[in-house]
Amino acid sequence: LYDQAKGKSGAEADTLFTQACEKYADAVRIKPDKHKALYLLACVEALRGNVDATITHLRVWAEYHPAPSRLTIVNDEDFDRVRDDPTFMEFVNTLPQ
Repeated sequence: LYDQAKGKSGAEADTLFTQACEKYADAVRIKPDKHKALYLLACVEALRGNVDATITHLRVWAEYHPAPSRLTIVNDEDFDRVRDDPTFMEFVNTLPQ
């Protein structure tokens, strides 16, 4: 759903992103330390331009990921829409290289 949504626009993309978020949220409810689902939730929120939700999911991802990395986020184009937000970059800079 996530990959499909990235190739769409408008209402169709929104619907697919919402469905993807629901699936990732279900995975996190079942296994709260599922860092891949947390990261993908952050990606979806970033693509939607929701900085606060992006940071919230990345904070939890960083707690559970065995080696969270600033470079992971910097090199991921899914975060391009929120990259210029000072709050987002402040969080990113707290992560190890």
